[in-house]
Amino acid sequence: MGRPVVDLVGRVFGRLTVERLDHVSREGAKWQCSCNCGNKTVVTGNALRKGTCTSCGCLRSELGRARATTHGQTGTHAYTVWRGMRERCGLSSHKSFEAYGGRGIRVCDRWENSFETFLSDMGQPPSARHSIERVMVDGNYEPGNCIWATPAQQARNRRTSVFYEFHGKQLVIKDLAVASGVPEQTLYNRFRRGLSVDAATRRG
Repeated sequence: MGRPVVDLVGRVFGRLTVERLDHVSREGAKWQCSCNCGNKTVVTGNALRKGTCTSCGCLRSELGRARATTHGQTGTHAYTVWRGMRERCGLSSHKSFEAYGGRGIRVCDRWENSFETFLSDMGQPPSARHSIERVMVDGNYEPGNCIWATPAQQARNRRTSVFYEFHGKQLVIKDLAVASGVPEQTLYNRFRRGLSVDAATRRG
């Protein structure tokens, strides 16, 4: 007796929405899905759940066309950032997919479908050191949640960063040291001893 089939009808995986169970084979349950582009496709449940199939194939085609599109920006830093953003969210073969598309981070339709619109919203990056950063690290790539940031600024916004409330602001320890006038190492030592933010930032 085979394993029970987990019902996926109605669930969304990338661009695919599961419509119905198509059939069950040795590979497991296969599901008929509708793609955002309007096409239908049949995909194994395993491929859907693992994120190895997130469209009917249209996304890969669109990325290929985007690379070949002539708009005077191909090869620029802004275009490279836009392409990388879409690939790590939409291509399961991308080395960073698990940290982005694999955990539900998406590119909004406005930016996914047009580099020109992305550039209009974001403007040119201030320098080659700047890359796109999501203000809310669990949010999507979309207007209002993205800024151009340097590697140092991005490091302060990692999911692993610890924030401390100081005078109504959420600050990482490096910024807390600047705001409070207490050396960063002193703050580390005080927090290790279990002091509160008020006690740790007391000078003298």
